[in-house]
Amino acid sequence: MVDIVKASEKKKKKPCRCPKLIIEDQVLIIIQYWREYRTYYHIGLDWGMFESAVCRIVYKIENTLISSRKFSLPGKKKLLKMSSHEDLV
Repeated sequence: MVDIVKASEKKKKKPCRCPKLIIEDQVLIIIQYWREYRTYYHIGLDWGMFESAVCRIVYKIENTLISSRKFSLPGKKKLLKMSSHEDLV
């Protein structure tokens, strides 16, 4: 994941402001968000950031990973085909 994000950052033509966190920490934030189901607010408290900054990091890293085509979720049609009919008691 880190290698994909670093490669994406190198491709940018125009450098932006220096981020507060290094790329490895940004990937760790997104892993915390996915794995622990934590809110942006609580992740921000741990990292000393605002909730909106954490939200921007999550969206940026998610979009970078999705655009790399190495990380993706199945589409709606595939999920419908995979769903099984469960009996409820």
